[in-house]
Order: sequence, then C-alpha cells, then structure tokens
Amino acid sequence: MIPLDGPRLAPRTAPADALVVLIHGYGADGRDLIDIGEIWAERLPGAAFVAPHAPHPCGQAPVGREWFPLTQFDLHTLRRGVEGAAPDLARFIGAELARLGLGPDRLVASRRNGISARISATASTGTACASGRTSSPTRSRARDEPCGASRRSGFTRLTRTI
Repeated sequence: MIPLDGPRLAPRTAPADALVVLIHGYGADGRDLIDIGEIWAERLPGAAFVAPHAPHPCGQAPVGREWFPLTQFDLHTLRRGVEGAAPDLARFIGAELARLGLGPDRLVASRRNGISARISATASTGTACASGRTSSPTRSRARDEPCGASRRSGFTRLTRTI
C-alpha cells in the first residue's frame, strides 16, 4: 500500500455533494490538473476536487510522477501496471469520500489519458474524459477511441443532476 496525496479544492457551497478526482497522466502530477477544478466548479459549485499525485517519481521526467513505469507498451505490461496502481487509488478515493461524508454514487474520476482512464475506471464508479484517447489494455484486442461525446456525456449528465 502506497499512500497518495495531492492538492484539493473545497466546494464553493458547503457541504460537498460530489467529489471530482482529477487523475493525471505519465510525467505530470496533481498540481498540473487542480486548476481544472477551478473552472469546473462554476458548473459544480457543490463538488470538492482532488488531484492525487501518482506514487512514483517518473523515470523519464525529472519532476513528474508515474502510476507505473512505461518502459514497454505491450498490453500485458500495461494491464499489470493498471492493476497494480488501481488499489492505491481506490483506497485514496474511498478515504476522500469518507472524509467528505459521500457515497460512491457521488464520485466522478476525470483523467487526462488512456492509461489513467483505466486506473480510474478500475478504482471508481464514474469516469469523465477531459482530453486524450482511451485504450483498453484489459481486453485481448486494444480498443483506441477518441475522447468524444459518449465519454463526456456522463460528466454532462452529472453536472445537470448535482
């Protein structure tokens, strides 16, 4: 178990009625994404935002972080990396929900790329796409989809129901 932490934004209206987890990609950290929360908070004033830092220093970027090493891009290596990173993220998300007194139905995990999408989808109940592509290392054949309306529609529905 690796403890995670990262920057947070409190909801504009208290108490929090949702949690948005902003999950960065390879070579970034939570500080790169938390400002998105400032923008999204206009539409989600009751949402708390958190952007956890990945647990490991990035092997190929001197100041970035990584959820797992990206030294090989075969599907089995990616799947093992996702499966290894997801439990720590799930524990972090569970602790954040508990801290805010929220259930898992009040969670959105947003990611910046395909790998962090798989980590967040494994660890959470909702995933919204901010940019990038999604790739599925958990299937025998990779599926590479652009981030389109179907991926954003969950976030759009959430903003209307909160």
